[in-house]
Amino acid sequence: LGVNDSRNAVGFYLNASGSKEPFDTTLPQNASEPRPRPGQTGTARATAIAGKGDMVGWDQSSNGIVSWYLQAGMYYPFSYKGAVSTYATSLNWNNMVAGYYIDSHKATHGFILIGPTKGGAEQSWQTIDAPKAKYGTVITGINNHHDTCGYYIDASHVQHGFVAVPKRS
Repeated sequence: LGVNDSRNAVGFYLNASGSKEPFDTTLPQNASEPRPRPGQTGTARATAIAGKGDMVGWDQSSNGIVSWYLQAGMYYPFSYKGAVSTYATSLNWNNMVAGYYIDSHKATHGFILIGPTKGGAEQSWQTIDAPKAKYGTVITGINNHHDTCGYYIDASHVQHGFVAVPKRS
């Protein structure tokens, strides 16, 4: 699901019991390393890897779908406040995480998280809703310039891709 400039890739596979497990691998050797997170109770995915080897993903836990950030062997779980599910899909060199969450009304919103290794009020969250989104916004990528990409679903249930570029001063 993700690859960095150092040719490290992340994704998931089905284990012997049929659960999805995250992994990372170095290309082209194709030597994979499983990455189960402490507290993981079911399906999990590693979705992106940055140039420094930091990773993000999400998994099933006793609290529902929870995202995680992996840095230097330490897992940092996080969830958007009040969300029923949080899905990290991308990160950049600046440790900004992007993804989407589902709120208590089952609406889907994109997000950017700054400070994934920090807790609670020290984390900075930004919700992203495309202007014409009626049935959800999903952020699938963020680059080192903080540009994001993803898709939204309009009032006619049509899916549209987008790239968003922050204002530069």
